[in-house]
Amino acid sequence: MHYRDLSIELNMEIETEISEPGDTPLECQDINELNNFFSASNFSVMTINIRSIQANWDELVCYLDQMTDKPKVIVLTEIWYSPHCNYATAYRLPAYNLCVSTTTINKACGVIVYTAKDINIDVQEEWEVIGASVISTKFTLDSHDFMLVCMYRSHVATISEFNNDLKLKLQTSSHNGITIITGDINLNIMETNENVEIAEYYDFLHELGYISWINVPTRGNNCLDHIMVKAPRNTFTRSKSAILKISITDHFPIAFAIEAPSGHTNNTAKNPTVKKLDVNKFKEIMKLVDWSPVYMIYDINQAFDTFLCILHNCIEICTTYVKPKNHKHRKLKPWITSAIVNSINHRDELAKRLKINPGNNTLREYYIKYRNKLKALLIKTKNDFFENQLALSDSISKVWKTINSALGRMGDEPIAIKKLIYKGDEISDPEVIANKLNEYFTSIGEKLNSEFSNYNPERDLPNTVQTKMSFRGTTEEEVFKTITSIKGGTGPGWDGISSNLIKNNALYLTSPLTHMINLSLLKGQFPDALKIAVVRPLHKKGTKTSANNYRPISLLSNFAKIYEKIVKTQLTWYLDTNNLLATSQYGFRKNLSTQDAVADVATKLSNGINESNKMIGIFIDLTKAFDSIETSRLILKLDRIGLDNVAVRWFTSYLTNRKQYVQFQDTKSSMEPITYGIPQGSVLGPILFLIYIDDLFSLNISGSFVAFADDIAIIVEEKTWELAHTSADIAMNKVTKWMTLNSLTISLTKTKYITFSINKIGQPTVSNLIVHCENCNPEPLTCTGTCTKLEKVETIKYLGLTLDQHLKWKEHVNGLVLKIRKSFHFFILLRNWLSMRNLRMVYYAYVYSILIYAIIIWGGAYASNFRSLDIVINSVLRIASKSNRRTPLVNLYTNFDVLSPRMTYIYRLAIFVHKSWDSLRKTVNARPTRGNVSRFLAVDLPKNDFYNRQLPWLAPSVFEYLPIPIKTSNPHSLFKKNLYQYLMNHTNANMIRQKFKF
Repeated sequence: MHYRDLSIELNMEIETEISEPGDTPLECQDINELNNFFSASNFSVMTINIRSIQANWDELVCYLDQMTDKPKVIVLTEIWYSPHCNYATAYRLPAYNLCVSTTTINKACGVIVYTAKDINIDVQEEWEVIGASVISTKFTLDSHDFMLVCMYRSHVATISEFNNDLKLKLQTSSHNGITIITGDINLNIMETNENVEIAEYYDFLHELGYISWINVPTRGNNCLDHIMVKAPRNTFTRSKSAILKISITDHFPIAFAIEAPSGHTNNTAKNPTVKKLDVNKFKEIMKLVDWSPVYMIYDINQAFDTFLCILHNCIEICTTYVKPKNHKHRKLKPWITSAIVNSINHRDELAKRLKINPGNNTLREYYIKYRNKLKALLIKTKNDFFENQLALSDSISKVWKTINSALGRMGDEPIAIKKLIYKGDEISDPEVIANKLNEYFTSIGEKLNSEFSNYNPERDLPNTVQTKMSFRGTTEEEVFKTITSIKGGTGPGWDGISSNLIKNNALYLTSPLTHMINLSLLKGQFPDALKIAVVRPLHKKGTKTSANNYRPISLLSNFAKIYEKIVKTQLTWYLDTNNLLATSQYGFRKNLSTQDAVADVATKLSNGINESNKMIGIFIDLTKAFDSIETSRLILKLDRIGLDNVAVRWFTSYLTNRKQYVQFQDTKSSMEPITYGIPQGSVLGPILFLIYIDDLFSLNISGSFVAFADDIAIIVEEKTWELAHTSADIAMNKVTKWMTLNSLTISLTKTKYITFSINKIGQPTVSNLIVHCENCNPEPLTCTGTCTKLEKVETIKYLGLTLDQHLKWKEHVNGLVLKIRKSFHFFILLRNWLSMRNLRMVYYAYVYSILIYAIIIWGGAYASNFRSLDIVINSVLRIASKSNRRTPLVNLYTNFDVLSPRMTYIYRLAIFVHKSWDSLRKTVNARPTRGNVSRFLAVDLPKNDFYNRQLPWLAPSVFEYLPIPIKTSNPHSLFKKNLYQYLMNHTNANMIRQKFKF
């Protein structure tokens, strides 16, 4: 007698923790019965053989959308795993975490496990079991420990090999709680008396204490999908299993549920009511508000507190308490209609009738036709929905929102931190976790600054400028424009007032805000209420129990942003008018971008190499630079750049006595003071950082700086490698000293340098760059203490551009290829229900945006290094248009109406020259040049083939080659249109390729 027969004989009369099953599980004929099955459960799991998640995802979502009570865990087997698919975005479900197996066995392999976000996962890992994809998940739920083993077994390995591996894994994975094995095992356990290997599988599981909960056919006449459960006694009163008679694939979904004992309550908090603001009523009340109490107060803090009190009173009057929306009935996908759901249910009913009457050919024929029409209807409904959404998208942000919705990408959900390990202590109390995170975030700057001994904020300050800046009063017109310019949709700060509420009532808020801002500027004081930040911890990567793996996202009052915008306008005007910021700083400055910064780096390097000079690039990494700013030194620097006493007093008030608290979900920490750093999330923060770091670029070094905020590069150019290394050594040590004086920390392990040359032969034989410690002799630099040798690398990523030591751009192109290749799966999904026009829009939003970044710098790469990019773009267009490999490339690009990668480079390069005409002419003619005077832009002649591929030569050369009617086109929009049409012509494109050896 096998253990299966014994378990049936024992039946459910034996009292165990989980009641043993009867002969048959519950058969749920429809979604309503399944809802009833899950509704009373404390824990539940549903397993579905999806047989290609790409093919059947939409139908699965339609079923899940009907479930008012969803299982805690959803397991999908036979997903047809693809390493090119980003499952976390393409197949994400709200309120669930996702884990996908990456074991590649055959085409059909793969398992996805969705676990509800309220489950505290301890360990989730893949198991190596021959012939199977397996994910093991250990978690705690309501004080009970679970281990869930989810698997799909293919036919690659023998049953005996699979049995041996699985048995060993189960025996070595010690677990004293409830263990559930579920999945498509492809072993018919109804044949245990006929098949020795299947009997072996069934028997060893029972020997280990597992009971089978599915003992009926799940596919045809075979029971291939299993749920095996092992549990200790006396925890749960009753358990149950079910199969769902639906027709996503030829396997029936299976389910298992454990009901909570009587008296047990679910620990999920339930809010009986939520607040709802009547915005129309609020606007009507705002028209009648008397702001005279604010106008009569000349104390900065009292005035703002009174203003805020009036606002909160108005909000309270317009707020009602309503029952929260039942998210159980929220659609998983917006395109799902009741007609679709009814059609799916009708098809399932036809399938059941056909199973009862398999010989009814008329019914079979009708079922097949109906099934196929339903499949087409699903595609068309989804297609029409997103086509309409894209047609209504009047901005790039709305286009992206629609695309992300179509691809299953959703915004980040509120984070729940259930456990934190801080200074060796394991913490589970939410309030303590919030307090410890706040302690960690506020101590970052202090810890970094504690490393600087004998710090003096007044030491070696920059020289005082002769100009002076005084605040001017603002006007109601300026304040109104400022209010309407703030970004809508941003969340509220601690005061609970959103940007949309302020913008929608700008007309009524302008007058009191103008009064308070002028009062603030006149007295040189910033309101204390606007110095409070709410910090949301955002998980970056790594374990969620480490505070170091969370990034603090600060939310400030939206009123603070209005104050700051008024001040920033005056401050930036003063800085720009008096040229007080270094030209080598590109960060946070009008009309400048990261592309301008990397173009500066690449131009300096290529020009130097063309002159046969030896080039070294040092790329500095600063540790939490914005958090490390020493406030008192920043205030002294503000004084040195010419701010008058009132302005300095205002910034002193703005920067000091700031506070923050951490909040996640409904948990708040206590308030902590912020003693270091620039206010994160503030309007003024970036420009204040530029002021703080600006005198770095005045250092007397034999080299030049290029920076985008705290991303700093030093470019050294000398005639010999010996001189270059000496200059780089001195420059780096001057920079290190400056950083120490200014309480900024260089990460010497992440700071790298490259020696640039045309080829390997031009590289130095010996290359050491050393950052000297304080004990070293200054002149000549001689090591007497512990010094750090910087790492020399062959490639480095700077501001998104991968620089290599020979500027051939192969590594950058390879990185782009890998990034663009990830879009394959998206286009496979989208091509079925988007028109060619909208697919082109997706191409521009996703692929083109990646392709064009800094392309004017690297786009001249040799054809051998560029070819892989051509291939991957060709593949994207073939996938999107469902074209085969025989389709001529000319037709492919013409039909899609996009430029090839190389012509995209020509297009962007010519646009760059056309827009930068005057500045380029001045830049180029600032140095001795040779060449044809008939050129639009004079350039240095290349002294080697290397220079022929670089921006300084190619930019004017390519522009000169264009036909005169095109390059003289004006305005700029007409130039772009004519240029695009010219480059789309295959003959013109070939001529350019031949001319420039592309």
